[in-house]
Amino acid sequence: MGGVYVSSEKTSNLNLHHWTGSDQVLRTEFNENFHALDSLVGGLAITDVVNIQLRDGIQLLDVKHPSTLENVRIKGRTLANLLGRDGNCEDVAKWAPYSGAMLSLDPVKKTSGLNSIQFKIASGQTSAGITKLCTVSAGKYYIALADIANTDLQSGVVLKFGTEQTTGYTGAAFATKSVKFAPTASGQQSLLVFGSGAPNQAANVDGVRVYEVTAEEFTEVDGMTPEQIAAKWPYVDDRKSINAPYIVKYGENLLPPFNEWTSKDNTFQTAMTSAYSISIHAVANDNFIHCDIPIVAGQTYTYSVANGGKISCHTLDANKNSLSASGWLTTSSITITAEPDAAYVRVFCGNDVLEAGEYTFSNPMLALGSTAKPFQPRSDDMLLFPNVQLASSVDGAVYDQLFKHDGKYQVMHQFKKEIVLDGSLDWDHYADFTGYKTIHTSLASLAAPVACSERVVKYDGTILTPSAPIAAANQSQIMANGSFFVSIPDTDSGWGEDYPPSPQEIQAYFNGWKMFLQGSDPATSVYNRSGTRMWVNRKSDGTVGSIQTSTLPMQAHTTNYQSYKLTYQLAVPEFEELPCETGLSFHHGMNQIEVGTGIVVREKANPKPNGVWYEINSNGNYGTSHSELTNRARKIWAVYKNSRVDGKWAFSNDASCHGNVRLFITKASYDPKATYEVTYQALEPYALSIPVQQVDGAYAGNIGTAVDVLVSNQASIDARLSAVEIRKSYASDTIESADKRFVSDAEKAAWNSKASTDSPVFTGGVTITGNLSLTGNKALNMGGGGYLLDRSNEVDQSTVLGAKNNQFNVVTQDGGNTLTSFKNGSFDFWNNNAPAPNMAANDSLLQVRNKNVNAQMMAWQNKGVRIGSRFKEKGAAAGTKGDVYFTVNDNIKMTLLEEPYIDVANNTYLRFPGTDEMKIIFADYDRVGTVARWRLDMDSGTMAFKIPDVDVGERRWSFRTINNQGGMQKWVFTIYNDGCWDSPNQSRLYAVKNGNTPNITVSADTWTKIIFNHKIADTQGEYNPNTGEFTAKRAGTYLVSSMVEFSDFPGQCKARYSIWVNNNLGVTLYDGRPGDAFIGLSGAVPIYLNAGDVMHLRVMIETGSAKTWTDSVQNYLSIVKIG
Repeated sequence: MGGVYVSSEKTSNLNLHHWTGSDQVLRTEFNENFHALDSLVGGLAITDVVNIQLRDGIQLLDVKHPSTLENVRIKGRTLANLLGRDGNCEDVAKWAPYSGAMLSLDPVKKTSGLNSIQFKIASGQTSAGITKLCTVSAGKYYIALADIANTDLQSGVVLKFGTEQTTGYTGAAFATKSVKFAPTASGQQSLLVFGSGAPNQAANVDGVRVYEVTAEEFTEVDGMTPEQIAAKWPYVDDRKSINAPYIVKYGENLLPPFNEWTSKDNTFQTAMTSAYSISIHAVANDNFIHCDIPIVAGQTYTYSVANGGKISCHTLDANKNSLSASGWLTTSSITITAEPDAAYVRVFCGNDVLEAGEYTFSNPMLALGSTAKPFQPRSDDMLLFPNVQLASSVDGAVYDQLFKHDGKYQVMHQFKKEIVLDGSLDWDHYADFTGYKTIHTSLASLAAPVACSERVVKYDGTILTPSAPIAAANQSQIMANGSFFVSIPDTDSGWGEDYPPSPQEIQAYFNGWKMFLQGSDPATSVYNRSGTRMWVNRKSDGTVGSIQTSTLPMQAHTTNYQSYKLTYQLAVPEFEELPCETGLSFHHGMNQIEVGTGIVVREKANPKPNGVWYEINSNGNYGTSHSELTNRARKIWAVYKNSRVDGKWAFSNDASCHGNVRLFITKASYDPKATYEVTYQALEPYALSIPVQQVDGAYAGNIGTAVDVLVSNQASIDARLSAVEIRKSYASDTIESADKRFVSDAEKAAWNSKASTDSPVFTGGVTITGNLSLTGNKALNMGGGGYLLDRSNEVDQSTVLGAKNNQFNVVTQDGGNTLTSFKNGSFDFWNNNAPAPNMAANDSLLQVRNKNVNAQMMAWQNKGVRIGSRFKEKGAAAGTKGDVYFTVNDNIKMTLLEEPYIDVANNTYLRFPGTDEMKIIFADYDRVGTVARWRLDMDSGTMAFKIPDVDVGERRWSFRTINNQGGMQKWVFTIYNDGCWDSPNQSRLYAVKNGNTPNITVSADTWTKIIFNHKIADTQGEYNPNTGEFTAKRAGTYLVSSMVEFSDFPGQCKARYSIWVNNNLGVTLYDGRPGDAFIGLSGAVPIYLNAGDVMHLRVMIETGSAKTWTDSVQNYLSIVKIG
């Protein structure tokens, strides 16, 4: 060729070589075209996804194509700090001073919570520190960690556990030090943080923790860095699992709108013209606003803004101490590179040394990289999993797991979610031992446990020791049948050595009350049947409060008190589908991602007025309101007004915050009728959760895979929505919960303006706020599966359904409807002068979605309508009377009022699916000559009835079971108004020893079974007179009383007469030294038996031998089921 000729043109999309005219063609140009086409096709092919692992905290991920996060998996984990909550260093009384050290709280120098402990060498001493004992077991492995900072101790600070210790740490900044320990003997070992030097030299300690680890972890510690050790075993209070995890992918712009920035002070004003445009009305130099953003060490960031004044950037460490500053600049952008210990960047807009005036800033942008990027609003993607607990066994072999399947997030629970052990449970006194008592309750209604798998945290943070059987105080045991036992020290409960607490007194203890003897120190004294008993409130630090009462307190004491908490391994795993807030996608290039825990989603806020503002999460300092959220807030993600994001709230991080941030809004912008909710992260996650160690996930490796994933996800969404679409077949106005959650007053008014034949149709759980009262004799037509009034997410609401002075009718069409659903409060049903609801089969008039509801749930105010008399099933003839269903999902308390509310002609059904508990209070409605019949239809569970205390002559309430056709089957029991009751089905046994049988000989130091071989009464056939064994048919408390009389009994010989359960020694009826040759050993005690437990009685004497007396009257056994 005479020269090099190339294509003169290029295609517009792929930049391919295009030859025209006299262009010469080169082989290399052909190859370049083929390579470009091949790359394009390769990108469209379906390839494997890219697997990723995310860790706790802030990190970066470089993504080549826009895609979504898929295949999310989070394994559960549990850490149990053997120090309970003492290691948070918020109370010097929890630690003993080492070598006479002077201990004090330091609110400034700390790593978590409100304080650390400073220890200082006392006069005349050469060392100082803090110490306490920790119980360990031989053959197990432990690691102790502490956050320590030296001030001027000459030796530095040392952490010692048992025989192992660290070298002295001399650094002034906090560092986490650790020491591992494998004890060769069980018992208590000293834990010590100390140092030596001269008087008044000091150091600080915080976040002390001791964890049991596996043998593998014990070995792996030697190859880990201090940072890795601290990250794997962070500080937690008592026992914590992963709780409320979240994943956030920050938008390409890391900066929020200006309403989330903080002003230097209140000496100048700002005015926002839009979310990303603000004017600073400076009155002097150095008026500015700023915003803190988390960053990744070693990375480069560029801050850009339309600058009408001056801007600046500072890098900060984890404690927000300044590391570097750019200075104030008039440029439109600043680029910084984060130092190795940088954790935040603080960006500024202000006037620096410029004079007073107005300075405008707009379109702030903070982006990864060294060049300024075009402005775009911040757009974060989030995966939030509130109320999700992910636990594990100590060795991590068994764990909960969160995962995504078929487009939905689910949790496989291997462990029961944390159960609060308080006074709402039915407790009983099981056994008494020297110094402590064993208390029992049945958890049989909950998912079946793995025996001895429980983990219990006491009110003061003490982690109880699982033990089978219980052999000391502060131990616990759970059995496979759901029986749960806990041992309580007498000094802790206030029950004296010989005092048997009643079930109500046990409930008071679990509600936060300690018994004591009047006139004695309430913290240390116990009540032992003499004097006047009193109660004092308990505090979670183990001390007692100042509230005292002589009346048995049944209400829970919640101030500075945390109830016992229990979790256990499930015998059969359970699966839970999660309602997940939003989703997460990646943009092309570098993505900044945060993984954390302790997220609280849409907590109902309590805005309070303060001058011209309304505030949320203020702590009352400096004249602000008390509007605290439940937890101190580290960061507030969003504020919602009636379920929609409300961007009018301003953010502040001053000293009046309950945590790091509070909110305020002008009174003009605040709507007192609206419901405000807040999504935020708790400031002290250690009090709620442990960090997520790893999130496994994946994203599409190329564009073709990304498209394939999106199509698959869309197909799953379409399938789930199809059921909703099918219901859109009604001609009337249709209100859909998929589009809106709240129905406005205007819409309700619009319904009232329609003709009575033109009525709205409800499909899917529509929520109507406030009360619903329609005028003009309207009918409400409900599609299948709807809620007429859904307040199940609200608390303490008084709900009225109906119209007092108008006809009000509900017509249901497909079944599965609920006329009202709510959480707490009272419910009034008005239905004057109107047809009663025309309900389809399996519809519910009432559904309550809360456990242990104590409020009155139903008060039938409409005296003109007898509930049950005018309801009919779909398709029944006019006037036909049918069943009315009141469905409850958990415990509910119902009050039945006066006679006009009860249908005396027809049975009315109360329907209970599952194994829930029903509590019914019968008020004064029984009239002479009338019988009010309610059918209580319950699969299984518990019903509790309360009869009013009225003196109107003889009354009786008879309870009978009936068959499905309404016919009587058998009488259950009768309650009389004087409190007496009768039941043919109660377990009652009376047996004696027949004189025609041989006497029983008892020898020294030998437990001998006593057999009562003649039954006089045995209502349930539970006693075998041949073996002397009683087999309980039902779980409950049984009162056992018995006497056995002996002839030729050895004088002053000690004897014990005891109950044995399942061939194990139980409680004792008699324990003493009778002084007569012809004596009787007798006693009566309550005892809890599980269904199937086998009980019998045995006698043992100290010396010699004795024979039972032949008189049958003197040898008897009585057993009555009393609870």
